[in-house]
Amino acid sequence: MKEYALLLAFRILTACLTTTSGPPDEYWQGPEVGYWLAYGKGPLTWEWEAGIRSWLHPALFWVVFKVLEFAGCSSPECAVYGPRVLQGFIAFVTDVAAIDLAKKIFRKDVLAQRFTALFVVMNWFVFYCSPRTLSNSIEATFSLVALNQLLDGRYYIYLHTAGLTTVFRPTSCVLWLPCTLMYLRYNFKPTVFLWSTVIAVVWLSLSVALDYVVTGSLGVNQYEFLKFNFLEGKSALFGTHPWHWYVTQGYPAMIGTMLPFFVAGLVRREVLAVRQYSLVALVTSAVFLYSLIGHKEFRFLLPVHYLGLVVAGGGCSNLYRARRQATTLLLVIALVSNIVAAGYFSFYHQTGGVELMAYLQRTRRDPAKRESLHLLLPCYSTPGYSYLHNTSIKELVQFDCSPLSPPPTEHDLFAANPLDLVEELYAAQRKLPTLFAIFSQNKGALDPFLAQHGFKLEVALPHTPTPVEAGHGTELLLYSKTL
Repeated sequence: MKEYALLLAFRILTACLTTTSGPPDEYWQGPEVGYWLAYGKGPLTWEWEAGIRSWLHPALFWVVFKVLEFAGCSSPECAVYGPRVLQGFIAFVTDVAAIDLAKKIFRKDVLAQRFTALFVVMNWFVFYCSPRTLSNSIEATFSLVALNQLLDGRYYIYLHTAGLTTVFRPTSCVLWLPCTLMYLRYNFKPTVFLWSTVIAVVWLSLSVALDYVVTGSLGVNQYEFLKFNFLEGKSALFGTHPWHWYVTQGYPAMIGTMLPFFVAGLVRREVLAVRQYSLVALVTSAVFLYSLIGHKEFRFLLPVHYLGLVVAGGGCSNLYRARRQATTLLLVIALVSNIVAAGYFSFYHQTGGVELMAYLQRTRRDPAKRESLHLLLPCYSTPGYSYLHNTSIKELVQFDCSPLSPPPTEHDLFAANPLDLVEELYAAQRKLPTLFAIFSQNKGALDPFLAQHGFKLEVALPHTPTPVEAGHGTELLLYSKTL
């Protein structure tokens, strides 16, 4: 129990101390939507207009905000750290589920169980991704819990958990669908098939009901998600990778220097066939299905990644028994490199968005005042209103980059010529705000406009020493009318 208490504290602390921004969905598909549900404030991104997301995930953060409100905790810090504490707990549950899965697979190999626990805790991508308020994180949680229930022989409970996971994120079916087919192959009975269908219909109906309660309209977000991403292929609007990217680049980068242990674990009898299931088959089929989509991101493989770390734990156990000194050296290299990568991506790379909000929380604490902040940045580069709770910032404006808008979007025009777009927008459509935020790479282009309208640099915040995202710079600059 002491180890679990330390692990819980570790995950909550990590979630609270992370100073970098990951994918925009970290805020704009979770806490920002929950904040909108709780306070009716802030914009909703295009996904909610298109109806391709479930309201269940942001509803968790709605509960957090309402609990904080009931407790009288109204500071900006409460609104920031409340969702982070919840996410830290979710990350802890995922860790425990992955470790329990290793115990079920490597029943007599305690060393494999311990190496799995070590890899889950120390892997740089888990450290970077699991404490973030992404739907992928909670998808990984319930996927691992469902697999544990399946291996325990609790098939109907597993189906309910799998159904809940699909409500959170439809992509989870790439794991539970093969599992269900494996089970039915060996245990097919008409009653089993019937109850499987009934449970699936129940969770689909609950999902539709939740969406109706929030939006007042009937729709199946899972179908809309499938149509947008698979049938219409519109996810390609956000960038594409070759079909082999997950195998040749994506997953090797995620598992990093733990890759030798993963390869060694692929030949273990337990991961090839544990009871009637195959961990290797699950990983392979999931990666194959994800590879069919042109738009690929590391985080999409997070549930599969935990399974890969279980495989790596078994491989490390084999190598350690065969060549202890060489394996110890590989372990040291793996752990040191993962600590360095985790530290860099969680505390140094792309800090500007979070640092900007923290700065505004410190300097604009008077909710009686009214200020406006316009972000001349790539879309959703910062958190939104949930990070400006009870501050003087009452208006937050950013570019339109919705794929539902006819091209070129404001974001496209800004990327092509920042000064031309800004001059056009503020000459005809928008009223000048009290604050502007830009990235340092656009300083030369926008300085004439900002100087002409009386804006001066208030603060320069470090963003990243190595900009890799289009439109980002090494610093995020805040300009104000008056210092």
